Amino acid sequence: MSSPDANANATYTATVTTSNSSSSNSHDKPSSLPASTFSSSNPHRLDLNAAEYFDVLDEDGNPTGRVKLRKLVHADGDWHACVHIWVIHSDTGKVLMQRRSACKDSFPSCWDVSCAGHLAAGEGKEEAAISELREELGIEMPAGVAFDSFFRSLGTLPRTVISQGGSFIDREHTYIYVVEGRFSIDEMKLQREEVERVEWMEVEDIVRKFEEKDPTFVDVPDIATYRPFVFDKLAERVKQIRQR
Repeated sequence: MSSPDANANATYTATVTTSNSSSSNSHDKPSSLPASTFSSSNPHRLDLNAAEYFDVLDEDGNPTGRVKLRKLVHADGDWHACVHIWVIHSDTGKVLMQRRSACKDSFPSCWDVSCAGHLAAGEGKEEAAISELREELGIEMPAGVAFDSFFRSLGTLPRTVISQGGSFIDREHTYIYVVEGRFSIDEMKLQREEVERVEWMEVEDIVRKFEEKDPTFVDVPDIATYRPFVFDKLAERVKQIRQR
């Protein structure tokens, strides 16, 4: 499957379908967004209080040139991009888990990956990873450190998660990263709109909870794929840390 790296170069001058086009979709947005839609601190990050737009991708992860509202992307089952960031404590080997906010539109108050988020329209994967880690957990990538030195990539995994009786269809090209450090929960600044709390857990317990479909954890219907792609690699890294 081809890589969706081209999505990092998506712009707001994408082709817009018109009402007399056979591919017309009233859900598509105009080719430009008002400045008020974006965060004042990051011109590519959408304000949480404003409408969120995603770049629509094809099944191979290539940008289609269309941009749609978040809620309509999930209602229609369009492919889009997101980042998953797994945080490991470099001394204990424990993995940070976040409990999702009760107001989330999917799996509220459930334990989930350390940090995750969708790519906003026009946003690149590296920019999204840095922003999500800072916004959700208050963890900053050190100045002067290369992205690949701080974020270790595990690759890109296409995933489909359907919930809410089939009305919420999340088809994502998921960029997966691992971040290691001597992070302290007491020093983290949680984004309360997204995260209720965080906790260090053993990787074995995390995998078991997901495989048993513990109702306090988000559902991972593709666990047979996600485990070798992510969890087995996390477990191997944790083993190395424990053996130091």
